[in-house]
Parts: sequence; C-alpha cells; structure tokens
Amino acid sequence: MQTPALFSHRADPGKGSRHGAARDPGRRQKMVAAQLFEVLSMTVTSMLEDPRLLDVSVSHVEVTPDLSLAKVYVSSAVKNADLKAAVDALVHASGFLRRQLAAELDLRRVPELRFFPDTRLLEAWRLDDVIGNLDKGEEKK
Repeated sequence: MQTPALFSHRADPGKGSRHGAARDPGRRQKMVAAQLFEVLSMTVTSMLEDPRLLDVSVSHVEVTPDLSLAKVYVSSAVKNADLKAAVDALVHASGFLRRQLAAELDLRRVPELRFFPDTRLLEAWRLDDVIGNLDKGEEKK
C-alpha cells in the first residue's frame, strides 16, 4: 500500500528536487538577493546623479538559483514617473553598479543585472482612481 502524498517526502516536487517547476528560493539565494537590494538601493539613491533616476528606488531583487542573474525591480512614489527612462538609465549605469557590488560584497562572481519597472504601485493608484470615480458617480444619483 502506498503512503498518501501528504506524508511522502516527495509531496512537493519543488523542494528537494532539481527538476521541480516552482522552487522556493534557497537560503543562500535569499541572502544574496537581500545583500544586492541593500547595496543597489543605497547606490541608486545616493551615488547616481542621472536626472531620470530622480524619485526612483529599488523595490525588490530576485536572484536565479545559480546566482548568475539578478532581476532588479524599480518603482517610484511619484505618479507620473517615467519608469522606462529610469530602467534605461540603470542599464546604462549597470557596469558601475556591478563594480560597486563587487567592492561591497564578498561574492565569487557578481550577478548580471537586469532591470524591470515595478508597476504595482502605479496599478494601485489607477485602481484607487477608478474606485474614486465610481464613488463620485454614486454620490450624484
């Protein structure tokens, strides 16, 4: 008689299996992502003087399991910020950012950096505007 999957040590194929589709990040992966986030956040806000990066901050960093690639997400607290221009500025400064990471962190190899706009805040503002417009429409009735 087979044991139910609930009690099997292979109940979750993502854990303990190299071939699992959706794996939780490992401890080392999370630690490196946190270190990259800390250094990149400080560097972007205090050392880069590109006007396209005004009011832009690093929102989070994801690292691949082999630590060769870091996906860096940037956002802004300003509604009309041009995140595409900010991403372009960060791509232009990626060599400088990698040198800063190499100087600050004790890594054998600094991951390749890829930058992406984090639009969660903008989407929340749009949703808030839609809800606000709906509320105004109900008040008129």
